[in-house]
This record gives sequence, structure tokens and C-alpha cells, in this order.
Amino acid sequence: MTTTEQPLPLTNGEEWATAFMAALREEMRQTGETFSDLDWRQAEACAEFCRTNNCYANLSREQTVNLWGFGTVRPIFYSFERGEAWIRLWELAEPTGIGNPQLYELWRQELDADGIGATGYFIPTENAAADTMPAPLVSIIFAMRMFMAYSPWGAEFAANTADFMSHALLHSGLAQKLDGAQTYDKRIDVDGNQCS
Repeated sequence: MTTTEQPLPLTNGEEWATAFMAALREEMRQTGETFSDLDWRQAEACAEFCRTNNCYANLSREQTVNLWGFGTVRPIFYSFERGEAWIRLWELAEPTGIGNPQLYELWRQELDADGIGATGYFIPTENAAADTMPAPLVSIIFAMRMFMAYSPWGAEFAANTADFMSHALLHSGLAQKLDGAQTYDKRIDVDGNQCS
């Protein structure tokens, strides 16, 4: 097991980033290996994102997030506060059915509007040409909005998440406030139940 595979303190993004960079430096010291410029830039980008967004990096290659029946993606980061997963924008193209140019434009609009779930940080890649158009990171909340508002599979997404959304409406108190409101294709009553 290398130093970076050992558990690191997971209390907040600042502490995690500091411990992560220290663990990398210690691993280089112990092994005598050095990181390439790209490896070091990726590590610094990772640490900076964690500091800024109070999250930690997903160091597991096996850990994935299910996109509500439309495939799985490997999260890059998890939020300390909300447990929210952050993923690469481009990984949403196939599951959502939205092309990369449109996804990028929607991301830019959200970023410009200080929307929740879009960020300007990206992980540098080996392909310098790809670095000219950043590979933005987005939250699972952003992914949900893409499915609901822009995906050709919006109705299927609504069907796949109906129970989850009803539960969320009921337990958040929104069902009381939205009594009788029309959702995607169902009415929700005051108890959060679907009506005909």
C-alpha cells in the first residue's frame, strides 16, 4: 500500500488537501520517485478544488455513482457538507443524450450565473489540445437538472426518480407548500403522494 492509499483525515477540504499533498511528498521521499510536471499539476488542481469546495478526492477506481438507471460514472470528488458527488461534465454526454457542445454551453451559462453545481476547476490532462477547452466538473445536482430540462430521456428520468422525488418532497416540507402542484407528469398531494 502506498502512502496515498492510506486513509487521510476527512474533516474538511482544507485539512484533506493539506494531508493529501503532504502524503504525496512523503511518498516521493520514501520511494525516491519524482512526479512529472503533469502529475504535480493534477495533484495541485485536486488539492485546490478540495480547499475551495470543502470536499475530498475519490481515490477509489471502483467507486461509482448510479445515474438513475442511465449508467454509472466515477465521481472525482465528494462534498464534506452534503456528500454530493462531483463528476467530469463530459461523462454526462452519453447518459443524458446531450451532445458535448450543448453540455459545455449549459455549463458555461450556469457558471456565469453562479449556478449551483458548476465549477471552473478542471483536472489537467496529458493531451495538451484537450486542455485548451477545460473539462469542467459538475455536481450530481447539475446532472439531475440536465436530465430534467434538456435530455431527450426526461420522461424516463422522471419515471425512474418518481419515488425518490416524492420522498424528497414529503420529507423536505415542499409537499406542504406545493399541495396540488403539477410535477413533470403527475400531481403530488399534501402528503407527497402521486395523484391521478
